[in-house]
Amino acid sequence: ARGTLEVKRVVGLPNESLTAIDGDLWIDGQRVQKTIAQFAEQSMTVERWKAIESVHRTSGESHPVEHGYHSRSLWPRLDAKLEPHSSPILDEYPSNAAESRQLVAVRDIGLKLVLSETDPIAASIEIRLWVDDAVRRLPIRLSATGIHRPSASPGAGDRAVDERPALAWEDQADKTVIVAMVDGRLLVGTEQRAWCERLIDGGGDTGFDPPSDCSSERPVGLVVHRGLLPIKQAFIVRDIHYRGWDGEARFLLPAVEGYHLLGDNVSNSVDSRQRWPQGVPAEWIIGRIEIR
Repeated sequence: ARGTLEVKRVVGLPNESLTAIDGDLWIDGQRVQKTIAQFAEQSMTVERWKAIESVHRTSGESHPVEHGYHSRSLWPRLDAKLEPHSSPILDEYPSNAAESRQLVAVRDIGLKLVLSETDPIAASIEIRLWVDDAVRRLPIRLSATGIHRPSASPGAGDRAVDERPALAWEDQADKTVIVAMVDGRLLVGTEQRAWCERLIDGGGDTGFDPPSDCSSERPVGLVVHRGLLPIKQAFIVRDIHYRGWDGEARFLLPAVEGYHLLGDNVSNSVDSRQRWPQGVPAEWIIGRIEIR
């Protein structure tokens, strides 16, 4: 009605088409890539990997030590329909009474390692993730100073372990590394006081040799090729989104002359999808941009 003030979010500019599918967003057919910081904010821990919460040692002469995470529920699995979890958000509006308020995991999956503050760190490792029916592998080197880019060969040794790391530990008392498949990219980042925006892009599939038993039943693997890796805690993390009242997790906003708007409760809101199919003119929008 004329004179009514409403709170909506601008999600699309004029002449932009938007598609949302299972928690992911496309603009003009291009997938919006989350940073490692955004993945950390939107993901949740689905399992603690207690089997590797200890110090692992290998030598250059011995065979690599491989640890495979065995899926204990549908949440970490990538080949099955995921059961929703209850949302911690309370919503007392009567119009939202039919909302499922359930969290559903998307395909993005990662491994978060919290390392010891006191034990020495010098290891060549490889993280393996099972995504889209294939093994995604990312070799990295860890040292007392930070995370180094992968060597030409994971077993080639630590010849350049003293070089400047690609990602430095910003706090010697908090050494955390996460490797995750995020929007089709294999990324690694650090966590100190906040998630680091810097990242190493693994470039997707980094190869399949040597063979791995990483699979839908064992979706996460950790291989220590050589060195010392003091793990205090390990977590399996997944990206999530909210499932609507009717289970629908996708929508399309075609390119129009005006701005696309969504309500705060996307799965139960009257907005550009029904109310303003031609978009909203700029003069209707008041307020200040705080987050983009």
